[in-house]
Amino acid sequence: MPSNKTIENAELVLERDNIPKTAFFPYRKPVLQALCEKHRLFVPCTGLSRNIPVKGDYITALLEYTRSRKTQAAGNEPTNLQYELETTRGNNSDLHAARAQSPGRMDVDIENDTETTADARDHDELRPLAQSKNQIVVPPKQRSIIIKLYGDAKDWWPVKQVEYLCGSDGHLDLDGVRQELGQDRKILVSMSFRPVFEYTPGYILSHDIQDLMDGGFLRATVSKRLGGY
Repeated sequence: MPSNKTIENAELVLERDNIPKTAFFPYRKPVLQALCEKHRLFVPCTGLSRNIPVKGDYITALLEYTRSRKTQAAGNEPTNLQYELETTRGNNSDLHAARAQSPGRMDVDIENDTETTADARDHDELRPLAQSKNQIVVPPKQRSIIIKLYGDAKDWWPVKQVEYLCGSDGHLDLDGVRQELGQDRKILVSMSFRPVFEYTPGYILSHDIQDLMDGGFLRATVSKRLGGY
């Protein structure tokens, strides 16, 4: 004899605190399927046809849902996943708002950091951080760069100095650097006086920073001679 139990009846069973394993046996497969879809439950396929769930698969999914709900109600909060989405310009808005009045040369000194190039590359992939009310998530240490701006290429002392943070992936935001220093021209490598090639427009990648370092720091020059930049 076909069952006349509806999805409303199944919903009442699902709301109970203690549900026996046989509670959903009287319900037809379409009713159980609709209930799983309503609660957006993942239903693994274990039948002979691996891409079509059987009635037992829907029952298993509903029982797993009730067990997880009971665990949460007992005091274990679900894990919240958050991803590191820090923007370089946002971080640097709280730093020194220095602006240069005239273009010139600048030396970029990279402070000693325990983070290696391999560590910086690892940050290219966003990693989930587990957090609960008893945990404090500490973000990864970012590379700090001291930028010194010189009024003239022959000057010994800088006219301005600002501190700048690379992004969480270790990349240097050229637009942010120019904004900090009040420069709207291309930043050049002092060895060749040619613009830094931006493999990613607007950024110097972390491994390129290491390659461009000379004597423990990165040298860059804002040239007055390139009026087109």
